[in-house]
Amino acid sequence: MKKILLLFILFFGFGSSAQISTIFQQCNNTNAIAVHNGTLYVGCSSGDIYRFPLNNPNPTPELFKTGLPALQDFCVVGDYLFIAQRAIPSDLRRVVKLNLNVTNPAIEIVHLFSNPYGLTKDNNYLYINDTENIYRYDLNTANPTPEVIISNTGHNIGGSGMVIVNNHLYVTATNQLKKYNLDTMAQSIVFSSSLNLKGICIGESEQIIYSVNFTDDYVYKHDLLNNTNTQFIYTQLFSPGEVIFDNNYLYVSNLEGGQVNRITMPSLEVSNPLLENSIIYPNPSSGNFTIQVQDVSLQGGQMVIFNELGKVIHKEIINSEEIDLRLQGVASGIYLLRLTNKDKEFVKKIVIQ
Repeated sequence: MKKILLLFILFFGFGSSAQISTIFQQCNNTNAIAVHNGTLYVGCSSGDIYRFPLNNPNPTPELFKTGLPALQDFCVVGDYLFIAQRAIPSDLRRVVKLNLNVTNPAIEIVHLFSNPYGLTKDNNYLYINDTENIYRYDLNTANPTPEVIISNTGHNIGGSGMVIVNNHLYVTATNQLKKYNLDTMAQSIVFSSSLNLKGICIGESEQIIYSVNFTDDYVYKHDLLNNTNTQFIYTQLFSPGEVIFDNNYLYVSNLEGGQVNRITMPSLEVSNPLLENSIIYPNPSSGNFTIQVQDVSLQGGQMVIFNELGKVIHKEIINSEEIDLRLQGVASGIYLLRLTNKDKEFVKKIVIQ
């Protein structure tokens, strides 16, 4: 009943344009997913990797590579797909990479590990979560040896999510989200819960992290600035494994099912008493709008326009109290205008006739 009520609220109660659709269902269990150049890569527990373009409304998944069982996580660096693989025997507990520009690419071994679960990148480094240790791998050095930067983490087996925000490494550790300062390697706990955290990703800004866990079928939203953690949206999946954010969509894999679901981010009218006097006129219009930004704290922030599919059609910096918005050549329809700056946000639907 709670799930049905939440879906009703998301789809009808607040005028949201959130949509959930299954875009992949080719294998028994999915886990690792990644987007590169508009193409989604999906890893199956059987060892198969599929790919298909996201701009095709009815894509046919293409078998990209086979022979990589027990896939745990993907990370794209340049034109290479790095893969954490945790299989038996021990020589299949490793990180490998595939050239994304080659048909049936050769498996290139990066390094053997004990229990490789999670991958992420930042600047010139690849980071590997090996359950008890976290390694850093220099991508600009020929044949580097992974360096242990954090040891005896105490992570329980299961968590694999890692992201880097403002020189801090965020890591899921079963029922905790931990944070490591990459200068001092000091550890702190962002929050603890009864959930079995798995995948995490950076959202629409570095202030937002989304996460999923394999014993609960929701996406959770973590606001790092305000230190809040909230249940965000229902995934319609039994056991979510990984989550990624791309072009205003969330993609979620299913550990105990073959689906990948795509979630259009909800376009909710945000009520903020500090911003409620901001004015947009005329609305509807032929594409020309005037926006009076009456909260000066939005200055220096960003204005973004989304279409009904969540695609960004216009973006600019807020540099005045009155903005003349000219959307020439844009098709008639309903669009979402969003003004943001740090913890301030103003969201409004605009209509082009």
